[in-house]
Amino acid sequence: MYSQCEDSCSPSTQSRQVHCVNEEGAVFPNNSCDASQMPEVTKPCPKPARCDAVWHASEWSECDHTCGNGNRTRTVECSSEREKLDPSFCDADKKPVEFQSCTIGPCEEVEWKVSEWSGVQYAFQYFPLKYCIRIN
Repeated sequence: MYSQCEDSCSPSTQSRQVHCVNEEGAVFPNNSCDASQMPEVTKPCPKPARCDAVWHASEWSECDHTCGNGNRTRTVECSSEREKLDPSFCDADKKPVEFQSCTIGPCEEVEWKVSEWSGVQYAFQYFPLKYCIRIN
């Protein structure tokens, strides 16, 4: 049975004991067995997934306004090449932002525009043309 792997991102190895024995289980010196048939004593430990964990960000969404100031968003996930991971496996200080303000340009200003009053001019004033009475 191999030893436990360290929960470390540094390269490490697992080891096990290998003995030269006969059919009854009696132990003999290693030079009594064929050295070319000796099983491996060590093997490299697999790196935990968290060691390869990095932040992955999607493309930004469109701005949520068509003019002026707005916001846009994207998805940010912690993952390794193999799988999506809990965010605690990634460095929080290196996490890309998920929300960002955006400015599309000024909005068109809309306002009321009025024409001159229509009507009869009398004493330099304009009167609305609701009722027009001719004075002789």
